[in-house]
Amino acid sequence: MFSDQKIRIQKIQARLKKEGVCGVLLSTPINIFYLLERVVDGYCFVPTEGNPLFFIRKPIGLTDEKTIFSIHKLEQIPELLKDNGCVIDDSLMLELDELSVVSYLRIKQAFSLSVIPKDATKMMREIRSIKTDREIQLLKESARVQSEIFALVPSFFESGMTDRELSVRFESEMRLRNTAPQLSTFKDLKAGLCCVWTGDNASVPSPYDFSLGGAGHIALPLGDIGMKIEKGMSIMIDCGVNITGYVSDMTRCFSYGKLSEEAYRIHQVSLDIMQMVREAKIGDSCEELYLRSLRMAESAGLKEHYMGYKQQAKFLGHGVGLVVNELPVLCRHSMSCLEKNMVIAAEPKFIVFGVGAVGCENTFVVTEQGLNQLTFGEEKIIEL
Repeated sequence: MFSDQKIRIQKIQARLKKEGVCGVLLSTPINIFYLLERVVDGYCFVPTEGNPLFFIRKPIGLTDEKTIFSIHKLEQIPELLKDNGCVIDDSLMLELDELSVVSYLRIKQAFSLSVIPKDATKMMREIRSIKTDREIQLLKESARVQSEIFALVPSFFESGMTDRELSVRFESEMRLRNTAPQLSTFKDLKAGLCCVWTGDNASVPSPYDFSLGGAGHIALPLGDIGMKIEKGMSIMIDCGVNITGYVSDMTRCFSYGKLSEEAYRIHQVSLDIMQMVREAKIGDSCEELYLRSLRMAESAGLKEHYMGYKQQAKFLGHGVGLVVNELPVLCRHSMSCLEKNMVIAAEPKFIVFGVGAVGCENTFVVTEQGLNQLTFGEEKIIEL
């Protein structure tokens, strides 16, 4: 058992009692990792009281006598729960927003559920949004390594490079420092380790609900396209680093030679918005933080260029943790307020035609003293 496993279990059980249910059956890898800190193929049942029970198909060899059981199929779980004194009824919660229809119907039949269960997806995301002290330390370590990698960019940039060559060089530094080879997102959408945007490719719309797009690859339409980096272009690098199981998020802007004066003016607006976020405190509305950023962009005459062009991302920032897009989201209609030990990434970015993207991104932890920035390093445009 890791040091704060009991705390995480207690957080879930407090919500289960509030919901008035018998327990929750978790099947998504992220939520099981939250309680086991290990990637497995299987299930976890968390009762309202008592220890959670894990039912694992793969890998083999993780069994113990009390809480971890090896199974071949889902249908074995109800009998194992009964043998361990767990009473299951129609109040059982499931991660409905992330289960396939086939998986849902199979669980419903195996547990003889006669009603549609309550959805546990939002509940688990809300629980994960408030980090334990240990989780914050793990995020700090990811942010430290991430910040150190960004500081290396001037040393490996070369004249004549393409955006893809720069991306590969950056990602190789990440992998050599034990970064996970892929980023996990909500609903298990996979993303690459980093996005490099140069020139007008930064304004190309993408199917991803991220801050910017880029044409990217046909199988991953996001980020670099293999274009040569020319003088006068901005070079934006956005990456999530997962060293510890927890993802910190960071963006910095570089330039090949000097950019237009307008680009530097617009980048300063991003820094001003970042400072506004830095001054936030516990209890501040996530919606209001986003609306303030919109007003700042509009006041600078940049409303149409904020967070993309034509297809604009409708948020200022998002939570980070086990996935790169956790709760809360700093967006319109959000009902959330900042709470102690939330960890958020703020990323005010703008499109400058003929130049590229400008702006930055930092990861913060919400403390009683305000927002503590975990990522570090120069935030102005760095000339290469």
